[in-house]
Amino acid sequence: MPASKPAQAAKASPATSLPDRLLELLGPSPTSIDELVRLLGATAAEIQAVLFDLEIEGLTLRHPGQTVSRAPEA
Repeated sequence: MPASKPAQAAKASPATSLPDRLLELLGPSPTSIDELVRLLGATAAEIQAVLFDLEIEGLTLRHPGQTVSRAPEA
């Protein structure tokens, strides 16, 4: 997926909550947390906190190298 498309998706709906915007950007391939910070314009601490909550809910998976992906749907 080109970088411009996720960036547009992240900025297209500013009223959408950060967890929802983050999930929109994630797919089955791992994405770097730094890239998510850049695309969403949130702080690293905010992204890490949301990712922690989403991981607890079983919606995301952590991978080596500070990357994360969306968990497969059951």
